[in-house]
Amino acid sequence: MRRYLILSVAIAAILVPVIGLGQTVNIDNGVGGVGHLDVNIDAYGAYGNWNAAYVDNFEPAVGGPGQPTFSAGFRLFSGNDRVVLTDMPEWTGTLSGGTWARNITTPVFNVNAFTASSSFELLAGRTVVLEFDVRQVVTSVSAGVAMLEQFYTITNVSGGQLDFAMNRVLDADLIWGTSFTDDHVAAADGLEWVVMHNPNSTVQAMAMRAGAGDPNSFYWGGKQSHQPTGGPPAFGFGSDVVVWDNFGLPTTWENYIAYVGYNTVGDSGTVNQDGQVGLDWRLSLAENATTTLTVQTLYGLVPAPVLVEPDSFSLFRGILTGGGLTDLLASDDSWMTVLPGITLNQAERQVQLVIVGTSPT
Repeated sequence: MRRYLILSVAIAAILVPVIGLGQTVNIDNGVGGVGHLDVNIDAYGAYGNWNAAYVDNFEPAVGGPGQPTFSAGFRLFSGNDRVVLTDMPEWTGTLSGGTWARNITTPVFNVNAFTASSSFELLAGRTVVLEFDVRQVVTSVSAGVAMLEQFYTITNVSGGQLDFAMNRVLDADLIWGTSFTDDHVAAADGLEWVVMHNPNSTVQAMAMRAGAGDPNSFYWGGKQSHQPTGGPPAFGFGSDVVVWDNFGLPTTWENYIAYVGYNTVGDSGTVNQDGQVGLDWRLSLAENATTTLTVQTLYGLVPAPVLVEPDSFSLFRGILTGGGLTDLLASDDSWMTVLPGITLNQAERQVQLVIVGTSPT
């Protein structure tokens, strides 16, 4: 139920929406020791040790337990409007000047020990413009690796088409190294993931990606004072503040990793400056339309492509003229060669080769 504070003034009565009270619940993957993850998370999906009520706890394969996230959460931008999606006072105090209001309609609650659910709405003045249903789940992926998955179902109730951007920031201060300023930022695994990790470690790490099929998403990874090769602004000590002041992700940051470049898999290396990574979705929803965004945050691993070696092959159509299974094992200029086979119609492929392999996980 929406609540209003009624103020009596000489001219008229003014209805002011009351922002839903912030609270967190704990979700836990149930693993003890290495691979344990629990997160104290709010209705908007924000968390981080900037505030003691919002901490996450993770134990990687090396280094012991710690609280690796300083802050993680969304900001939303629509034209000249903006709002930070959390009631965490440290974040709302730093990112001041929001023009839309937040209202929690279903306070965050535990569906079970590893799942949380909530809902909220955003208001322009007294008009609700967007409604959100949020589901958040922590799981164990493999030994020493855990994941937080967050699902946002968004409905446009503004009365017309609405264009907006959802900007997610992950400011990981990985406590297992000598300093939070030496954390690397990177793009990994075919540009699917943005990563922060300690120097010389692939397990003291966090990574984030958009869900498969999510629309119009961009990534970025910044180190303080570094300016992208495409132009300003430079990344800041709090790059989330730069994005906030810009009313959205600067275009020169889109798909850029500091000291690596645009649309390139790579790692910044050790540069003693504060780092952050982020994702950005550009959305356009018709009146009453709904879409779902997914954020996957991985703990304890720098993602890398999985090499699946071929166990066997079958040539359904075509003529084998050279090489064999061993020539498929490595990129070494040793080839299997096949000539086109006979087909009964133009729609059939002249070469049809099936290769079978077994994934290690």
